[in-house]
Amino acid sequence: MNLGFKSRMIIVFLLSLGTYWNVYHCDFVFDDHMAIRRNLDVDTSRTTWTSLWSHDFWGKDLKAVDSHKSWRPLTILSFRIDHYFFEFNASYYHVTNSILHALVSVGVLPFCFYLFHFDNKKNILDQATMASILFAVHPVHVEAVVGTVGRADILCAGFSMLAFVLHRKGFPLSSILILILATLCKDTGITLIVVLAAQNVLSSVSSEV
Repeated sequence: MNLGFKSRMIIVFLLSLGTYWNVYHCDFVFDDHMAIRRNLDVDTSRTTWTSLWSHDFWGKDLKAVDSHKSWRPLTILSFRIDHYFFEFNASYYHVTNSILHALVSVGVLPFCFYLFHFDNKKNILDQATMASILFAVHPVHVEAVVGTVGRADILCAGFSMLAFVLHRKGFPLSSILILILATLCKDTGITLIVVLAAQNVLSSVSSEV
């Protein structure tokens, strides 16, 4: 594949968008209704921009006994921005999800390249490209992209990969800040601390060998 980085990233982006073109006219489904339609924190006409910081993913007060305790304010903020421009027109929420997934898929290419380039293999860029293409079109991601609530997974994945690359490139403070953003998108982002710690251990071991 005699293509540059940018050309490969454009191909991955377009393939990802093309994979999900048929969801752009779909309505909200399943948990979308509770997390978006019935969530007052998404409705810009009924709550303030600060309310989402004290409520869980479903719009309940975090102090409430029946709260899910899933604090994902940045994901809700993205829904709120969608509502600000498009109210509850589900098509635009799906468009946003597909674009975000396409961007994350593109990010897989440099992520894999910088993760394995130390092997000095000539075809590492081709392998990274195939990995990003598989990530873009793999059916395991359908639920996260088509179900609007899956945006939490998409955003968390994107920030997590960025944090990993920054940490590997020698920017620990920046990686921690991005890790926090990943956690604010979905709670499981906090587990990236273990990954970064393991990366430190493995790097120190490999340098001693």
